[in-house]
Amino acid sequence: MFRVWCLGMLLLLGSAVLAQNEAWKTLPEKYVDVTVSSREGVRGLGETFIIDKVTYDSVAQRYNVRLWLPSSQFDQFLAAGIPYTEESATKGFSDVAMAWSYEEMADWNRYPTYETYLAMMDTFAHRYPNLCTIDTLLAETPDHHIIMAAHITLADTSKVSKPSFFYSSTIHGDEPSGFVMMLHLIDYILTHYPTDDKVKQIVENVDLWICPLENPDGTYHYSNDTLGPSPISTRANFTGRDLNRIYPWIGQENVTLPPEAAAMVRFFEQHQPTMSAVMHGGAEVFNYPWDSWTSRERQHADRNWWLYVGRMFASLCQQNSPVGYFEDEQYGVTAGGDWYVIRRGRQDYMNYFQHCREVTIEISEDKVPASDCLPDLWSYCSTSLLNLILESAYGIQGRVTDAVTGEPLVAQVTVQSHDDEASVVLSDETGGYHRPIEKGSFKVLFSAEGYRSQTVDVTVQNGQASVVNVALEPLAQAVDDFSRSLDCIVYPNPAHHSFTIAISNPISPSLVGRLIDQQGRVLKCWHMNASEQTVDVSDIPSGLYYIELSNDRNRSIFKLVKY
Repeated sequence: MFRVWCLGMLLLLGSAVLAQNEAWKTLPEKYVDVTVSSREGVRGLGETFIIDKVTYDSVAQRYNVRLWLPSSQFDQFLAAGIPYTEESATKGFSDVAMAWSYEEMADWNRYPTYETYLAMMDTFAHRYPNLCTIDTLLAETPDHHIIMAAHITLADTSKVSKPSFFYSSTIHGDEPSGFVMMLHLIDYILTHYPTDDKVKQIVENVDLWICPLENPDGTYHYSNDTLGPSPISTRANFTGRDLNRIYPWIGQENVTLPPEAAAMVRFFEQHQPTMSAVMHGGAEVFNYPWDSWTSRERQHADRNWWLYVGRMFASLCQQNSPVGYFEDEQYGVTAGGDWYVIRRGRQDYMNYFQHCREVTIEISEDKVPASDCLPDLWSYCSTSLLNLILESAYGIQGRVTDAVTGEPLVAQVTVQSHDDEASVVLSDETGGYHRPIEKGSFKVLFSAEGYRSQTVDVTVQNGQASVVNVALEPLAQAVDDFSRSLDCIVYPNPAHHSFTIAISNPISPSLVGRLIDQQGRVLKCWHMNASEQTVDVSDIPSGLYYIELSNDRNRSIFKLVKY
């Protein structure tokens, strides 16, 4: 009897799945809300499905999870038998007003049609040719749209490196509030230079790119003349992929990217932004890295700086708005993985692989706010958006050059006892580097292949730039110039398991010894407190190395062969 009852329930469930599939089969995607009782349950859902949002109900002590389902996962989700609720597909659509011309965007209370968007970007460049150019990131998407970025900066003939900032929005096509905010930001900066002091500081000191629409195929899914909540606009791109879940990640570095993401990666590799931010909708929170790990699993090396910048962003939004705006998670700020863990997002890719400081900003609770709410949204967040750009110009910055020729060097800049492999920065082809960091005193190591590394003490204040210019000595030059400054020998050389340094006369103050590879990296460090000292090199690969001995009065560099 029990088996008959179970069979009957399975048949009923199968019928329900088929019936719901019939209702969904014409849709490109679907959002559903489910409830789980624990963080582990949230993480379990995220391992199979794509999470759009998580909120915690403190009264019921449960997590409300919104899942995004592409059509390819409809069968899988329904077959899992997970209880869910869904919203009307056209909720909020009647509140969307479209602008059919550049002039109709004057009051910023409409969403632009695709043709209006193109006209706006073209007008920005033609009206302000000395400030703005339009870069094409992707000439044609699969659904025949263009991905563009406005490049705003003053031409600089001095070849001095500026920090760069990249804003983009609407990587999810059904989240167009940031799309309008970014267009408004471009317009505001161009029309308020040079009369607005903050805008003047941005234009003259930062290379700024703004990409208002990263997923045009999703935003204009239904037609080029309208947009709205999913499925009128879609989260996914033209081929049904979530563009914020497809970037390279650890162990998945060589993935094939859709055209939109591939275009972004090309841009990032070419321009190496100092900072970047991507605008989303559906919540109101400053979401900093990491998304792939919780804070207990791994914190970003610059977590304190992220908290400082995030709290400033959120507090300004709160000051400029009615009570209740931008207060999700920890009063408007969260580490991404502490909210919910995702993999292969753009934010973590940018921070880990591109050594950029990228943040995700959820700008509006409604994915598609009513058109007449857009001017208010701008007044709430515009000051924060402008201030965030300026953060790229603070911290530690300067230029790294060759001490002999004066030519610029591409060098690695490492904050010692602070950085990990993802947080170091590199100088660019002009030798310029920019390292945003929270206030404090730091030891900063500058290293380049074939050069003697140099460590500099730096003190940083919030909202200010500490300039440190460094000239690195070529290792070959250093060996030729300093190898005879101390009377000592190194034996055996070549060495296998260890080598010994013998000094003929006691040296005061005591010498510091360093073993340096041909890339200028310090592999070992020790103090010479006696006339002889043995150094273990059994864990060092075979090759050519340099031994440096130095104090305030003396310095010698010797070649060492390890076999």
